[in-house]
Amino acid sequence: MGFKWKYLWIIPIVIAAFAVASFYEDEYVLLIRKLYVAFTDGKISFVVRKEFHFASYAFAGSFAVFCIWLSFWMIWKPSKRNLFYVIISVALFFVSTAVIACFNSNAELINCTMCQGGRKKLYSLKCDSIFMASIAIAAIGFTVAKLKFDRIDFKKEN
Repeated sequence: MGFKWKYLWIIPIVIAAFAVASFYEDEYVLLIRKLYVAFTDGKISFVVRKEFHFASYAFAGSFAVFCIWLSFWMIWKPSKRNLFYVIISVALFFVSTAVIACFNSNAELINCTMCQGGRKKLYSLKCDSIFMASIAIAAIGFTVAKLKFDRIDFKKEN
């Protein structure tokens, strides 16, 4: 069978994706916290603790898989609209992050049994599941848009 040298392009993408994900995870957590506060009209607040935080493997790994997925589709089916597809997937990522944060933040208040005056204090959030769901929605949106529009282009050529 042997080693397939053509798949070596994956290694720099994975390394770059892990580096970018580890750099931006704190900003993503901050975005989720701000969305939680905004969607609950300040009824959820966060108690800040000093702690040293590394990016989780789930966060960085899911971003790496997403980057490989985008790269695979752009290399396998090159198109003039690749930038358009990436913009669609980024927009879907942020919209799905906001929608998931809206539902989760309100669910936190609904499930609150020890709330004082309808307010809840949180120490930290597990944002990995929100990130992975949002990145999956973005990947699905990218794939559907790529297949739909490239199929239309293929029909026009024939």
